[in-house]
Amino acid sequence: MLKVVLGTIGIFLVVFLEHFFLGISAFSIFLLLSVITWNRVSVPLFAYFGILTSLALDVTLHQPLGFHFLILGTVLLLLSFVGMFTHLEGRASRYAALLVVFLISYFVNIVSISLFEDGIFPIFNTSILLGIFFNSVVSVIVCFVSDILFSSLREEKGYEKIRLK
Repeated sequence: MLKVVLGTIGIFLVVFLEHFFLGISAFSIFLLLSVITWNRVSVPLFAYFGILTSLALDVTLHQPLGFHFLILGTVLLLLSFVGMFTHLEGRASRYAALLVVFLISYFVNIVSISLFEDGIFPIFNTSILLGIFFNSVVSVIVCFVSDILFSSLREEKGYEKIRLK
């Protein structure tokens, strides 16, 4: 029962933060948290919260149902595809791949919103492209910090034990 309550609070918190950061700088917390938790939680739990959160975001942002799930699927498929060719456990290759994935995902996000809502391909100027690059770099920095945080709290062999360096 406690897991259900915490999960519901987590979904509302992600929806709130998504609205907050989308209003500030078109920064997607949902994509960022999805990439951070990918392969760190069980697949059924990830799918459950991914589907519910994406549907909640679609309803509250007045976008077609399944839009955020489509973007999430694109990001995770692209990350898996890049992972087939590079070793994502290494530091430099992981963050370079994440930068490319976030660049493409923010670009696809802008294009698909314009195509779904207006039916036209958007016009890109330098401020939009710099915004996409800035959001991608910030996303990679947050992923880097979260990786450091997770590696300092948990060992790889004994993941039940929390340790501090």
